[in-house]
Amino acid sequence: GKYSGNSEGECTDCRAGEYSYPAASSCISCNAGTFSGVGQSNCSICIGGKYSGNSEGECTDCRAGEYSYPAASSCISCNAGTFSGVGQSNCSICIGGKYSGNS
Repeated sequence: GKYSGNSEGECTDCRAGEYSYPAASSCISCNAGTFSGVGQSNCSICIGGKYSGNSEGECTDCRAGEYSYPAASSCISCNAGTFSGVGQSNCSICIGGKYSGNS
């Protein structure tokens, strides 16, 4: 989670969205679908219902009418006849007497 260049007196924390291995001279960006806080030694996977782009410090909730699987780089729209709330990992089917158009 830290790095240093040549002739430096101390190590510097990697920024949020980056990580490093021991004895690193630079930090590595987290891939889309993952995130990290400041000074981390690895990236964590976004849970279902959330997503992230490259070099993100946190995952973002999918909007209502969308869902995502774990490690997603974007959300997927629910099909007609289904729905979801904010931050959901799947869409639910509308019960009889109710409907939903495309989101």
